[in-house]
Amino acid sequence: MLTLAVPIVISLVWLAAGVAMIAAPAWWRQWIVRTLADPFSRFLLLQSAALAGVLLLLAASEPPRDWFWVAVGAIATIKALALLGLRDADRDRLMNWWQRWPDWSQRVAGLATVALAVLLALHGFSRG
Repeated sequence: MLTLAVPIVISLVWLAAGVAMIAAPAWWRQWIVRTLADPFSRFLLLQSAALAGVLLLLAASEPPRDWFWVAVGAIATIKALALLGLRDADRDRLMNWWQRWPDWSQRVAGLATVALAVLLALHGFSRG
């Protein structure tokens, strides 16, 4: 059951995030910056992202293993924990750097996120 439910839920969240990144990159950028500026919101967002990464890693590591999704889960977990552990000055510098990216790069990242979401949903349904 874990191998079906986890990928589907994660893919729905990724799909929503990817669509927001494509349709409204400025709004998405402001939402991320605002969320990461508040300590409680930052904790909830990044802990949720780390949990999703761990759950994806665990779901993909059940036999038959799918090493691509194990790697994606590990990368998601590492990224969330790294962002959670950054000092405030480093996180602010990272956010300032990220805000200077053009909208088209945000849309390309959104397209990649949507593609991963669709692949993960298809993978989840094929295993279930």
